[in-house]
Amino acid sequence: MLRERIITGMIAIPIITAIIFYSPLLLSVLAWIIVILAMREYYLMVKLPIKFDFIIFTVFSFILCSFALMNTFKYFNIIFLSLLAVIGAIWVLYYNKINKKYFLLASLGNIYITYFFLHLIFLRNIEGLGAKYVFFIFLLVWVTDTSAYFIGVNFGKHKLAPGISPKKTKEGAVAGIIGAVLVTLLAKMTFIPTLALPQCFLIGIIFSIVAQTGDLFESALKRKAGIKDSGNLLPGHGGVLDRFDSLFFTIPIFYYYVKLVLEK
Repeated sequence: MLRERIITGMIAIPIITAIIFYSPLLLSVLAWIIVILAMREYYLMVKLPIKFDFIIFTVFSFILCSFALMNTFKYFNIIFLSLLAVIGAIWVLYYNKINKKYFLLASLGNIYITYFFLHLIFLRNIEGLGAKYVFFIFLLVWVTDTSAYFIGVNFGKHKLAPGISPKKTKEGAVAGIIGAVLVTLLAKMTFIPTLALPQCFLIGIIFSIVAQTGDLFESALKRKAGIKDSGNLLPGHGGVLDRFDSLFFTIPIFYYYVKLVLEK
């Protein structure tokens, strides 16, 4: 499994990095594909019926990506709210009455996956450092996950959240934070020199914690569903949700941090 995990990473990381820097359009397409695949895994995980509502979601998510690519945040939000309203209306018409459980689960998935992750496109659209910000947050999450995994497996003794994810340890969590701080310092010394030194420590700590929270959130969903992985698309990693879970929370929060703090 470790061998497959490394091979998948060695193939995926250069491709994603190239897309980040080469083309906002290709990154938008990649974001849309990730959202579609992740939502499909989510629908199966929480046992939502994949019928008309998922087809409507696919169309709306494409429109959302288009508005995000055009950097029109107002209409992006309007389209997203329309998506939730249309899915609710479909259930009223198709099932003759709205199933509150289905509606809440679908809304949660769309907020958690679709709305949050598509902030990636807005982050890429930031003038000047957009591509570097995207690369940085991916790098921070990758380093957090890798540090937590290897230290947890080899040295972890104290369980972090045994009721949610028995293999995660406090030692691994601390290693993830240290790794995130170090990669933020590296970013300051290389491709984002505008970062102030105190910000490096703040960003590393906060966003490593956010990334690990995203991981635990998905683990809780899997625990409730009684499954080990969200899918098997990515050898050594599981499904798309398993690989990108740490980014779903991290990307939108980092986008607003950049807009409200770093770009001020």
